[in-house]
Amino acid sequence: MKILLCDDQAVIRDGLEMLLNLEKDFQVVGVAQDGAEAVELAAQKQPDLILMDLKMPIMNGLEFLREMRRNPERLLTPVLVLSAMDLTPEETSNLPPNVKGVLAKGNILKDQLLEQIRCIINRQPPTLLPKSTPSGNSMPKKKDQSPEVPRGLPQPGGRCILVAEDNPDNLFLITEILKSSEYEMIKASNGQEAIEIASRRHPDLILMDIQMPDMGGIEAIAAIRTHSGLQHIPIVAITAKAMKGDRETILATGCDDYIAKPVEPAILLTVLKKWLGKGEFND
Repeated sequence: MKILLCDDQAVIRDGLEMLLNLEKDFQVVGVAQDGAEAVELAAQKQPDLILMDLKMPIMNGLEFLREMRRNPERLLTPVLVLSAMDLTPEETSNLPPNVKGVLAKGNILKDQLLEQIRCIINRQPPTLLPKSTPSGNSMPKKKDQSPEVPRGLPQPGGRCILVAEDNPDNLFLITEILKSSEYEMIKASNGQEAIEIASRRHPDLILMDIQMPDMGGIEAIAAIRTHSGLQHIPIVAITAKAMKGDRETILATGCDDYIAKPVEPAILLTVLKKWLGKGEFND
């Protein structure tokens, strides 16, 4: 099942490519960062399905769809739209017939995405997909998104990791990486929330984004390090910076380690194994 990805954000492209290539019946045959590049790749690779972002520079997704309609060979190629924009019912109805579905970026569940793709390819209606609110939030949420665990203990089959990250695209990628290795995950959207959750749940490790709204990672790390019950927890910073000397600066804030964005799956798993050991999970 040949799939072409098109998105201008590298973290989305990397995350989707990793997720899809893990499925034995899928093959990502091309990755484009704008509609113009996707036009060329679609002609070369003849994909069975195109995953298309709408908001991109040079040629956006809507312009790409219009270009497809001028090409009889590509006119019937199904497209699954991944949109950060909230489309009105009228806008959705005006999309061309080869658009077989729209998913809201930042709220995409792995199983939902894979089922939608398989239904499109097999020309079957999707079953039991979560409904979306006007803001794009999927509901109802899975009960296991924030599992309750005994304080300080790893869950069966994995270890409990607190991820403090406000960017939904980065969070999606990290979530899929942790799922693939059976780590259990708790989410926080800013530094203050990370402090409160860490105090209550005592995770085995904290992944802390440095730049977040309200309270950033640096302030949160400093507060966690003053908490007597949390001083032993390894903290790994996630930073957009990767300049010479940054490692020393970041470690001086109280972190035990750091990884740079965009997060590479192999690097993240290596760092987690370094601080958590093998434990009782598959790595």
